[in-house]
Amino acid sequence: MTGLRAAGARLRSMLSLATAVAASAVLASCTVQRLDERAIAPELALNTAHITEGTTRWRMTIQKDTATRELGVMTSSTQYADYMGRPAILFVRAVPTPKGDVVDSVLVLRHTLAPVWEHSHQPTKTMLLSFTDSAVIGEWAPADSTMRSVHHPVPRPVFNATAQGLLIGSLPLAEGYRTLIPIYSFELGGMELDTLSVVGTARVKMRSGGERDVWKLAFADPFITATFWVDRETRRVLLQDIVSRKTGVIFRQEPVL
Repeated sequence: MTGLRAAGARLRSMLSLATAVAASAVLASCTVQRLDERAIAPELALNTAHITEGTTRWRMTIQKDTATRELGVMTSSTQYADYMGRPAILFVRAVPTPKGDVVDSVLVLRHTLAPVWEHSHQPTKTMLLSFTDSAVIGEWAPADSTMRSVHHPVPRPVFNATAQGLLIGSLPLAEGYRTLIPIYSFELGGMELDTLSVVGTARVKMRSGGERDVWKLAFADPFITATFWVDRETRRVLLQDIVSRKTGVIFRQEPVL
């Protein structure tokens, strides 16, 4: 329990920092922000009622060939927030790495999951991004370097990949379901259309005991393929395997309950 309390205290500190850092950027971007209550992709028919406040710790492993190695514990948190009088969600994720923690903070509108901004503080770079209907703007800097401007046009409003777990659980999953998701990619400098399909159902054993009925989803983008197991009742992602297209390395994440 001591470890859990420490993780919670640490994440609360990160949330406070994320909120404070974001305030100036949000005020600066209000004049160009064009997000409204329209859905980014109405055809997806999102339902976000299942999203609650809370903190989750994720056990991370990496598998290459037949060897599996522990990577540590990632912490993620969702917190209700407000953006210009509209319900929003602040999502914060802290990932330990050998060079230091990667801390990503994302603000999205609660009902549509439209991204407002993302701040990413990493050992190798810092990113401060703001989302509009026609572009992602902001600035970024490699470690120990000066800030550089970001202006990535997008042909339509896009989702943010960092908050992908919130999005996946909000889709109208059913047997045979398949869709294309418009997601912003910093690496590609714009929008990518990612494929997500329900490929079956399963009953999985939990590390904490018991079993859960899940949807099994297949996901693909230009850099990875992934499999997600989503609880059919709670809509929480219970397990995910992410495979690098370049190396074949498998990254696994599962909640520590």
